[in-house]
Amino acid sequence: DHYKYHIGIKLIMDAVRECDRYINETKPWALAKEGHKERLGTVLSVAIEALYKLSVLLDPILPEGCSKLRTALGMQTVTLNLKDYTKAIVSGSKLGEVPRLYARLELPKDLEEQSV
Repeated sequence: DHYKYHIGIKLIMDAVRECDRYINETKPWALAKEGHKERLGTVLSVAIEALYKLSVLLDPILPEGCSKLRTALGMQTVTLNLKDYTKAIVSGSKLGEVPRLYARLELPKDLEEQSV
């Protein structure tokens, strides 16, 4: 109501960081290597669902990147019900290769040293 978009974007980016933290802490690559299939399935299901929902929330701001991500997840449509939790991704769905959504920003050395 007050057009404080920056607050909404900050909250979404906090959720993006939480998703990243979850993936780094659960280490699905290690689960796969160690043969923990059931736990790996759970971790991937949670991560993929979170990525899809974040792509929907970020779509008005980053439409091209979010569209690429949803295509890789096998979900072209943009629908999300935040009031009632329902899984958007169907179990057993085939995932495509996730392309690099955006080029990594390389800071000049003098700016990089200032940011530390």
